[in-house]
Amino acid sequence: MTRLSLVMLVVALLTPLVSAAADSAMMLTSRFAVKGDGEVNTYIFDDGETVIVVDTQRLESLAADVADIVGDRADRVAGVLITHPHPDHVSGINVLRRAFGAPIIGSRATADELANDTMGYLALTRELYPDDSSAEPLTIDQVVADGETLTLGGFTFEIHELGHGESVTMTLYYEASRRMLIAGDLFAVGHTPFLLDGHVLDWIRQLDWLAETFDADVMVYPGHGEPGALGDLVPAQRTYLEDFVSLVAAANTDRVLSHKERQTIVDTMNERYPDHPPVAAIPDLLELNMEAVDAELKARGNQ
Repeated sequence: MTRLSLVMLVVALLTPLVSAAADSAMMLTSRFAVKGDGEVNTYIFDDGETVIVVDTQRLESLAADVADIVGDRADRVAGVLITHPHPDHVSGINVLRRAFGAPIIGSRATADELANDTMGYLALTRELYPDDSSAEPLTIDQVVADGETLTLGGFTFEIHELGHGESVTMTLYYEASRRMLIAGDLFAVGHTPFLLDGHVLDWIRQLDWLAETFDADVMVYPGHGEPGALGDLVPAQRTYLEDFVSLVAAANTDRVLSHKERQTIVDTMNERYPDHPPVAAIPDLLELNMEAVDAELKARGNQ
């Protein structure tokens, strides 16, 4: 293993899961995340027969580490699920496709954003990491749509496709027999989230939809941060987002965010949410989030 001694590589959890056939097989869940600024999760689910990988890391070298962890189980990988098209979740697509020979699975909206890069994030990643990002196009092999069922070996996922929120789209994969929800970046609890897409109000509504649709004890596997019960993660994420929006809205009453108001918001968020590393290694992410939320509130009339 090449870089694995240099990074925090895996938090491995042995979680008892009861399938629809009521067997008591254990499922090995590995969570790969390099600690620090820009930490992002890749999951490896293994029921002993089928391996499912979720998201592909922000750099090709990190995707290679994921392939190393899968190791001799590569021939059991039935698919690589993509939750959304942000670079930290898709940059390793080509590495894992070659390593596993398994389809890269995602939504049409994700495939379109990978092809068109309307937000410019993929181009920026290639500019920042020219030697550790793919010069080849990033593509989806198998497209899934909202309401469909996806069966991969012993796993059967319900597909829920959400529109603009944290990203231009978010694909959720729900495995009902195991009561597990792969939720992508709907959750970044314990981290400073990425709000630059300008749809934080939609994100909050999506969290409400989750709470109404799934039971509180469903296990959520987020794109950033620790897995946890839906009933714990939804209020935690919602509170953070609402706090941030409220602070920006309160300072925006005169339609201008002064330097003093900006600093007050940063200080307040740091006091309320200390030790929250950013989900992306972007300097001053809080300040950039503030500008994005300010613009969104002005565009929507502070709704």
